[in-house]
Amino acid sequence: MPDKNRMADEHEDFIADLIGGHTTIASGAKYEKLDAVGEQTGRHWRFLAECKSTFDKGYRLTQELWEHVVKKTYERGADMRPMLAIRFYHEQGYTNYTPKYDLVVLDAHDYAEMRSELEDKDRKLNKVVEYAKLLEEGWQSTEARSKVWDEVS
Repeated sequence: MPDKNRMADEHEDFIADLIGGHTTIASGAKYEKLDAVGEQTGRHWRFLAECKSTFDKGYRLTQELWEHVVKKTYERGADMRPMLAIRFYHEQGYTNYTPKYDLVVLDAHDYAEMRSELEDKDRKLNKVVEYAKLLEEGWQSTEARSKVWDEVS
């Protein structure tokens, strides 16, 4: 028989690290319904995650579960984003707690917004690199800045 507490604890710790946060105290209890919460650091993406783990070949995701995760997330804070984390363990007996797959479910709109922000940051970072190259080539700072940053605005 698998040690369900060990399965849950290891998965919750992994997800808490992944989202830059901590596990919740007594997750699943009366006052704390979800398992891992991102730290409040002023970052835009702060997740509250429900973690599920299994040795089974499948996991049934229902509207009811997702609605529960969303409701509990926004009750906790308007700055939070809901996440459902699902871990499948290898089927090699109940003593092998090596993860086979670690998956996360996010709202598609949250994903699109995250991707857009990352693409914007990548574009700006590329401009910094371009600016540095122009300075290395001997351009004057004001000329290089004008050439690179006018395009960003």
